[in-house]
Amino acid sequence: MSSKVSHDTLYEVVLEVLHGNQCKCRKFSICVLGDQQHCDEAKAVDIPHMDIEALKKLSKYKKLVKKLAKKYDASLASVSDQADPTNTGPRPE
Repeated sequence: MSSKVSHDTLYEVVLEVLHGNQCKCRKFSICVLGDQQHCDEAKAVDIPHMDIEALKKLSKYKKLVKKLAKKYDASLASVSDQADPTNTGPRPE
């Protein structure tokens, strides 16, 4: 599986967003939604993550999906997850 953005570029941008901004403003929180490889990479840099199996189980419960969406400011999904939007359940407006 290949992505359009290189791994190093994505890694630098995520680190800059999460750790590079040292102002007193609100922290920006993200969650990585992906396959095992992406979850391992997120775990290595201490970023919250969920794998595909957990998303499939969670998509049955609308209240939990909404709670998850409110908890994070953004989510990064694997390319394979973006192709099947039913994995992540309803989207918040």
